[in-house]
Amino acid sequence: MTEIYEDYEWEYVSGSEEESSDYEYENGLQDFSLLTSRSVSTTSSKASSRFTSESCFCSSDLCVCLDDVNTVFAKPLKINKRSPYNNEPTEIKLSEATKHSTKILRTFLDEMRDKNQSFSTPKIEDCILNGGLNNPKHWIIEELCTKSKPSWIEENNISYIDGSYYEGDMQNGTKHGEGSFWSKNNIRFDGYFVNDCPEGLFYSENEHNSEEWAFFYIKNEKLYGQFKELRGKNVKYGIWNGPFWTILHHGAVLYGQLDSTGKMSGYGVYLYPNLWLAIYGQFQNDRFIQGGEGVLVDIVHDNYGFLKPIIQPLQNQSLVEFEAPSRLSLGKNLQSQDMLENIQVFVNESNVPGAGEGLFAKVDIKQNQIVCFFNGIRQRKCLRSAFQEQEITKFSEYRICLSKDISLDIPDEYISIKKYKATLGHKVCHSFQPNVIFSETHHPRFGEIICLVAQRDLCKGEEIFVNYGYEIQNAPEWYQNLWSLHLKSQFGWSTHDILKYGYSVHSCTAAFESANANIQARNNKLLDEKLVS
Repeated sequence: MTEIYEDYEWEYVSGSEEESSDYEYENGLQDFSLLTSRSVSTTSSKASSRFTSESCFCSSDLCVCLDDVNTVFAKPLKINKRSPYNNEPTEIKLSEATKHSTKILRTFLDEMRDKNQSFSTPKIEDCILNGGLNNPKHWIIEELCTKSKPSWIEENNISYIDGSYYEGDMQNGTKHGEGSFWSKNNIRFDGYFVNDCPEGLFYSENEHNSEEWAFFYIKNEKLYGQFKELRGKNVKYGIWNGPFWTILHHGAVLYGQLDSTGKMSGYGVYLYPNLWLAIYGQFQNDRFIQGGEGVLVDIVHDNYGFLKPIIQPLQNQSLVEFEAPSRLSLGKNLQSQDMLENIQVFVNESNVPGAGEGLFAKVDIKQNQIVCFFNGIRQRKCLRSAFQEQEITKFSEYRICLSKDISLDIPDEYISIKKYKATLGHKVCHSFQPNVIFSETHHPRFGEIICLVAQRDLCKGEEIFVNYGYEIQNAPEWYQNLWSLHLKSQFGWSTHDILKYGYSVHSCTAAFESANANIQARNNKLLDEKLVS
């Protein structure tokens, strides 16, 4: 049945108050069942269904519950999950409510990114009632609430033994009034001090990196109320010991609850960069535990007046859990495809002769969007014991550096889609003229992993290429040959040039540009001399 609600068209499931509260989606979430309490009213032969208490998805060992918000749900969206070899675009018809909610969320996230956007702090009484953050090892507490003794005190400034420094109002040789404090790690804190202790609204900024900043409220060496911070590549905004949002690198979003130690625990949501496709479920100590797949259907205000997303499970959702990839394992559900990849990419024979399979765009993909993901076994590049060296297989040609200490790798036995398709990034072929780049990101199923990000707009059907970035001296022969061919065909380098400079400039852009400029100048001079003669 169709009815208009707040200018959006919804399809409702009609029923009565005597109906069972149990409802299972056809071909739904494996052993999960939807438990709802319905309050139904019928007016002018129009039946509507409204959830008035918690909606939960339960397996044998876990229940994931949505908040008890009065929200009208449309007919569940179904996204057909096709074979990685299927190049037909997935037909997805988003409701007007989803489109509207995504628009609201995008505006909110833009304001989050802007550190100049107004920042309001609740009354301290309300903050204290909330409990605040009880974690003395939080970076703000450790940096700002120094226990170091003064080494030098003079009018309006104090130097401390650990290298920290204060400049501002003072009373009896201590910080008192407005001032700025520089921690031993050169993070500047601007705010108000009372009897040597920070109190009230503060702004902090990393003097070495102005892109790292924070607003927060502090009293008695505890953090209360609202905060907003940019650390690393993630923007976080929320309430200590309450709800929060995090914008992850490349546009994905986390929403959830912070516990008293500042960790994400309880019910939470991960929204892919398109801001409508979601993974929802239970988190504990910043780690996703288990949940399902869904779609954003509404944005509402909670008891704090804070925005929160309402997620409706997909009609054909799958159980999603943290895969726990490790040194010896890619994860638990190797055949469970990522939803975003299923919508955006497909596997086919590469256009590169002899390269085998490649990855292609199933739809048009905009510049700077995540195209696909690359999960792998975790291999540490240092601190290996002799015993571990014997256990660990040598890195394959699929190895990618995740950090300075850890690489991701796909063992040979899992290269085939028949054995592994949880992520498809390993199917992308190499090119020295790539259209995507490697970058790091967070994914609830895999934790910290690699993603491939479009360097330009990609067209439907276009093959995806990335520069593998091997160390040329240790690279496979095919890679070395391609590098030589690239220098010769794209820049006109001679065999002599390649032998003399090719290896040394491979990993250094500045060195390559310098050498190439000299070679081009020489080639142009030779061409001019030839024309004159």
